[in-house]
Amino acid sequence: MVQYLIRKSVEIQELRITLQQQQEDVTTSLRNLGL
Repeated sequence: MVQYLIRKSVEIQELRITLQQQQEDVTTSLRNLGL
């Protein structure tokens, strides 16, 4: 049970990191377009 929870929290952290990176990519793209 504990291992399951740890694995889930790791997955959630990885998702958050991925979302953050995508957000930064979008922001960079918009800046490059001059928006």
